Amino acid sequence: MRMLGPARVAAIAALLTMTTVGIPTVASATPEPVTRVASSDAAGAAPVTTGSVIVRALDGDLATARSAVVAAGGRIEQDLGIVGAVSATLEAPAAELLARDDHVVVTPDVGLQLHGAGTTDGAGTSLATVRQHVRVEDRATGKGIDIALIDSGITPVRGMQSAAQVVNGPDLSFESGNQNLRHLDTYGHGTHLAGIINATPDGTGASGVAPNARIVSLKVADATGATDVSQVIAALDWVVHNRTSNGLNIRVVLLAFGTDARVDHAVDPLHAAVDAAWASGLVVVVAAGNSGDVRTGLNNPADDPFVVAVGAADTGVSADTSDDTVPSWSARGDAVRNPDVVAPGKSIVSLRVPGSYIDANFGGDARVGTHGFKGSGTSQAAAVTAAMAALFLERDPALTPDQIKYGLMAGARDIAAAPASRDGSGLIDFPGGQHRAIRTPSDKVRQGFRNSSGSGSLEASRGTHHVQVAVTDDAGNITGWKTLEGEHTAFGTEWAGVKSVRVAWTGGSWSGASWSGASWSGASWSGASWSGASWSGASWSGASWSGASWSGASWSGASWSG
Repeated sequence: MRMLGPARVAAIAALLTMTTVGIPTVASATPEPVTRVASSDAAGAAPVTTGSVIVRALDGDLATARSAVVAAGGRIEQDLGIVGAVSATLEAPAAELLARDDHVVVTPDVGLQLHGAGTTDGAGTSLATVRQHVRVEDRATGKGIDIALIDSGITPVRGMQSAAQVVNGPDLSFESGNQNLRHLDTYGHGTHLAGIINATPDGTGASGVAPNARIVSLKVADATGATDVSQVIAALDWVVHNRTSNGLNIRVVLLAFGTDARVDHAVDPLHAAVDAAWASGLVVVVAAGNSGDVRTGLNNPADDPFVVAVGAADTGVSADTSDDTVPSWSARGDAVRNPDVVAPGKSIVSLRVPGSYIDANFGGDARVGTHGFKGSGTSQAAAVTAAMAALFLERDPALTPDQIKYGLMAGARDIAAAPASRDGSGLIDFPGGQHRAIRTPSDKVRQGFRNSSGSGSLEASRGTHHVQVAVTDDAGNITGWKTLEGEHTAFGTEWAGVKSVRVAWTGGSWSGASWSGASWSGASWSGASWSGASWSGASWSGASWSGASWSGASWSGASWSG
């Protein structure tokens, strides 16, 4: 038996490896983990699921999912074309039949309740308001600076359709083998963060925080949000080795993922990857986590001492911080590591990906007009902060990561209602932060921590969350499911340090087909790659999803854990 590599793997999130934060408003309920309906003798089998579910075809063909549900006696509720899936209602007999079908996976469709905390009104916080609260000047645009976004990909929706906005790096996700989905954001998270950074006004009516910065998108998560630590490490390794390749100028890395692992910084492999990025001159901005109301401590790698760890703020209605608060779900620090800063992260209106997993299943009240979507979480806050780092670098490209981190912290405005364990140094502020970063010599703010050796266990970096991958025979037939654990990477190799994941992005996965010399050719960033054939679920009435607005426990309320 063998495990499939990312080009052929059929993966589901049995327990998601990474936590992120957030897309639609907020919630307090914790959804069930995403599982595959499997028979009891299948490898990695999960309990049979009944009730309201999402049935997804492994080959990405919508007809396969529909046929499986009908053949099993289930009832189709809604086509979900972008992920080759349908929402359906299953009773026990139908679930038992689907348990024997190796062509589909099943995800619980759990309705979430709105969270009562926060003061932001139902319309959400526009990007124009975000810029006002962090006092970004109109002349600051981030021009000439590239931001690497390691996330779920980006889809060219309105407000994110210019080749000047995005360059695709390698797709390291479990969907990379499907040319109709490669690089595209089938989940909906990456595009939302990208919009916060550099959306054009035709998307939500306002520009992003750094409208002229460019995003280098590295897709690591699939339509269910499934990814593994090894995929994120591979993406970081690619960024370090290609930060100035073919006309790139990557200076900032945005990582809105994290695990619940508690690992010694001295040996943690994920820490080693972000340390290497920091040492190479990259500002690594990491979402602190969304489980502040259920646990103490930042997610890994936000707990790495080098990075800029970002919590979320609810910026209220006034321009100052007098009515600002830190939502209960934003990660709180312990005696060792607090968030460094906070940024607007409550009900931020950015770009919607019609038909994406979260839009189709949990859109509800989160949709704003046709193209907007409300998202809450430290992911959104981290996107605002990464954009501000690009603004600093536009003004002075010689700034070091340590200077920028110092500027963000020293120039922040305190939130009186929150202790330092919640807001760190306070709400980021453009004029104050830029002034401190530029005026402070680099030798005065150099961080003296030791880099992680990365010699520790890959399994330890995962914490409690894992993904499942398909096991096949030599003919490629799926024979069961295996939990990705131990010192095995998502690429079917044994963990042997960062170099052992480099195979994932070498040898043509970032080729001339999508990159032509020193200039972006647009070959994989055009309307052709987002056609009706591969995005058949683009129009949604929303009627089926009223009252099921996405949020909370898995994005804005606690963690991206299922």
